[in-house]
Amino acid sequence: MPIPLWLLPVAAALSAVAGAAEPLFPITVRDKHGFINRAGTVVVPPEYDAADYADGIVRVRRGTRTAYLDAQGKRLIAPQEEMTEPFADGLTPARGRSPEGKHLTGYKDTAGNWAITPRFGHGLNFSEGYAQVAMADEWGVSKFGYADRRGEITTTPRFGKTFPFSCGLARVEVAKRLRVIDAKGRDVTPADVDHIGICSEGLIRIWKGRKQGYVNGSGAIVIEPQFDNADEFKEGLARVWVAGKYGYVDRSGKLAIAPRFATAESFSDGLALVKEDEKILFIDKRGKAVLEPDVQRAYPFSEGYAVVRSGGKYGYIDKRGNFAVEPRFSFARPFRNGLGYVVVGRGGGYIKPNGEFVWRSDES
Repeated sequence: MPIPLWLLPVAAALSAVAGAAEPLFPITVRDKHGFINRAGTVVVPPEYDAADYADGIVRVRRGTRTAYLDAQGKRLIAPQEEMTEPFADGLTPARGRSPEGKHLTGYKDTAGNWAITPRFGHGLNFSEGYAQVAMADEWGVSKFGYADRRGEITTTPRFGKTFPFSCGLARVEVAKRLRVIDAKGRDVTPADVDHIGICSEGLIRIWKGRKQGYVNGSGAIVIEPQFDNADEFKEGLARVWVAGKYGYVDRSGKLAIAPRFATAESFSDGLALVKEDEKILFIDKRGKAVLEPDVQRAYPFSEGYAVVRSGGKYGYIDKRGNFAVEPRFSFARPFRNGLGYVVVGRGGGYIKPNGEFVWRSDES
């Protein structure tokens, strides 16, 4: 039986989006969306066309109108059409009239007040204190740059495409190629770099030809492009492909675990899932196999538990390899913020590490 789209990774991903705010978990009932808290209490009833949670604020939509709620479900901003984006850094883009009467974009706070009055042709969310904003040039062509929380332009709008700041740098498109700029708008891209990746743990993956390496938040190369394939850093190590096998490098570029695996995942919860000599293994950061689960399939650990498939059903094992939750689900996702999302038939719900449901939908 196909797994309904609403049961797939979006739900699991959103459940982890809380940061320092109280975690909430998305629920869907008869194609309507809402949220529960960790205790399983419904704080946002599943009655909206769309709902998400970011920066401690719930955004809900019905038809063409969007409203905003706090983590307890209390309304912060009534349904309206001027604000439609999530909050980030306490602000969200909003359309309104400038003092000259032009219909432009500014930014409002969680009380619905203008923090930056409308002055941009277009605006996207803040990241690391800067927002992507667009202004039209003399020919009416919109170009993107960046503004700070005062609404002051910090990087002149001159790019056809921009991306959020991360690790103190932002990716921008110049002549259809990605470059990186700093907060002052200076291009700090190393010479001969063909492509720029995303930031993870302070390092950004780069490509020179077919080889991959890493730069830091100043744009300086810290690991020369030398790998046929690589991944973002996770828990201090990055998965790399060398001579047909996977291994791991540290932040200096030194091989921390020799390439010997047919397949490998990034480190998660102190362990990495690999396959060696047709065996499913979990290794530690010395490369030592610490667990060989007798299952059909395994997934990376999260919060002390790993999803596994055994006998055609999904469950969870602990780090000793014992079943913490026996395989009885038709699908399961990793634990996030204390709960795991599981599917039973056409319904789904959230369980605690002991397998007890805190909330479930039995819709069919």
